Amino acid sequence: METKTDIGAVPTILICACVLFFPFLWGLFSKAGRVTVYLSVLLLIAALHVPLMRKGFLRLGPVLLFDIIYLLYPYCLWQAQALPYTFPGILYAVPVLAYLVIVLVVRPLRGSVTWLSVGRIDAVTVSLVLTVSCLSAVGLIGWVAATRPDLDEFLSFLPPYPPLLLALGGLIFALSNGVVEELIFRGALWDALRGTLRPVIATVLVQAALFGLWHWKGFPGGPTGIALVFVWGLFLGWIRSRSKGMLAPFICHVCADLTIFSILSILARR
Repeated sequence: METKTDIGAVPTILICACVLFFPFLWGLFSKAGRVTVYLSVLLLIAALHVPLMRKGFLRLGPVLLFDIIYLLYPYCLWQAQALPYTFPGILYAVPVLAYLVIVLVVRPLRGSVTWLSVGRIDAVTVSLVLTVSCLSAVGLIGWVAATRPDLDEFLSFLPPYPPLLLALGGLIFALSNGVVEELIFRGALWDALRGTLRPVIATVLVQAALFGLWHWKGFPGGPTGIALVFVWGLFLGWIRSRSKGMLAPFICHVCADLTIFSILSILARR
């Protein structure tokens, strides 16, 4: 995808990306209000896509992920109610898979998936991954120790399984959550921003900001959590830019999620 500056497309990309924040706002509306908001935003997104479509399918391709997430959001709500142990990696797995199937099957959109690559794994990248993984573990433990947050909601995600089965569940959580969040932020969003903004630092900053805000009610959450995740997103964006692929930031993400699972498991035992 070309990387020329196209400021006109940036608002559309950011508005479409904001569908990720609907879980935080959905409880503010009544059932009738939810339908009204859902249809209104759907029409807004459709109208914003007109200039993108005029510029070709390649520019529209990365943004398609957020469209699918929004279209399937009612399904995600049902999923959250139907599944006993739910986390974002599960909720957004179906929309992400639907997006991948569409862009890989529809030939004009296939060329938009330029970000789906392993990337360069050299000695420097390995060192960065190890360093960032260690720093993120220290940051997560420090956040829990310093802020002493209420983690009852997250502890409720842990099923009453035997230790070995619980450890397997933690690995599945880390892998699935890492895949979904990386495909969203360092994948489709990254590619959409790189296709509209020339300086890579602008892409790194924007994706890190949205990544941090998305963890408002996450682990870590709150103002300090947002700040920590923002800094972590900067590191992940830097590694993504340097390695030119998804594997290195994905490994960092999985390591952080394993740390989160370990912290929750220890707290649950206590």
